[in-house]
Amino acid sequence: MAEDYLVSYSLTAAANTSIGGINIQENQMTFPSINNAIREQMSHLKGFKNEFEKGADIASATALPVNVAGMYHDVTGTTTVTSFAAPTNDTSHFKILQFDGALTLTHSSSLVLLTGANRTTVAGDTGAYFYDGTNWIEVFYNLPASFDIANVAFINQLQTFTAAQRTTVTALTPTTNTYTPTLDTSNDFSATLENGVSNTMANPSDIDAGCVGQSGDFIITQNGTGASTLAWGSYYKNTAGESFTDAIGSTLSGVTTYSYRVISATHIELIKVGTVA
Repeated sequence: MAEDYLVSYSLTAAANTSIGGINIQENQMTFPSINNAIREQMSHLKGFKNEFEKGADIASATALPVNVAGMYHDVTGTTTVTSFAAPTNDTSHFKILQFDGALTLTHSSSLVLLTGANRTTVAGDTGAYFYDGTNWIEVFYNLPASFDIANVAFINQLQTFTAAQRTTVTALTPTTNTYTPTLDTSNDFSATLENGVSNTMANPSDIDAGCVGQSGDFIITQNGTGASTLAWGSYYKNTAGESFTDAIGSTLSGVTTYSYRVISATHIELIKVGTVA
């Protein structure tokens, strides 16, 4: 087989017996073939150099055609990308891609993203990808210059918020008139009581020591047709540490708010804030 690319050569010098089909074995070369072999090798070096230069723009596609000359490319368009084409002998196994628009990169075993999840790009995002012989692996991902690190919230630093911060209120769906919150889902919960029956706010299904310190609100709406009652699970306690009991307002469609704080895996301090008719 003719050695047409640098990757075709052997690390064992004696095993390299031709260059681009030109025989370079001892005592078998003519003067013209020496010149031709040198010229052929120079073309291989130039091709290798091209692998490290900026290549042409690549239009987004399901299988992104990165098997073109160059190491750096702009990716245009917004088509979802699920895989990268395998490189060839004369295309780079390492690619730096700048995404010029919003598209989805799909994480998979063949396109392994750093986050382990799908990513939606923003114009100006840059990623670096290495081909390991079977799969493309993301080794770097840089956010665009417009990304302002000063406005990112961290969970382990003291910060001042300059805009309102809101949590999602999770609406609870009853099972046989019983509502069961999950603390990993939200801080705040809402429920509309079932018509004219006894309802129960059960202990959270996922409460454990890791929930200690979590706080929020329960926003309970009385049924609009027939007044109902609401009992609380054994973990809910008043400020004295006693079982929490309350005669929720009977006004139809009235809204009562309770604030809570998790004290332990079996203790949730609960305070009635008030009722709005």
